[in-house]
Amino acid sequence: MTDEVFVTVTPSPDHARVVLNGEVIAESSRTVLVRQSDHDFDSRYFPPDDVRLDRFERSETVTFCKHRGEATYRSVRFGALVVPDVAWVYEAPVPAIAEIADYVAFFDFKVEMTTGTPTEAG
Repeated sequence: MTDEVFVTVTPSPDHARVVLNGEVIAESSRTVLVRQSDHDFDSRYFPPDDVRLDRFERSETVTFCKHRGEATYRSVRFGALVVPDVAWVYEAPVPAIAEIADYVAFFDFKVEMTTGTPTEAG
């Protein structure tokens, strides 16, 4: 048995949409799934071009994972309403997963995320 932890990045075959406060804030057919071998779930990351970055504000929250790197968090603003720390970004992930740099992942308990074909995701 090994204690070594692996992180893999694979393209998702699904179209995914993220809705918050009744507004689509991300939608893509180009997401990737990131799996860490010591976790039993995948995290879905959206390319930044497919995210409404104009709604996002960098928060002060920062975390570090030795297998992924430093994550910076984003809040979403709707006028006076700010929903804190909805998403996170690895701006400079560890070299093994460099392809997720600047991709956006969402906390599924803070947003509505649907997946499927483009017509099913909506």
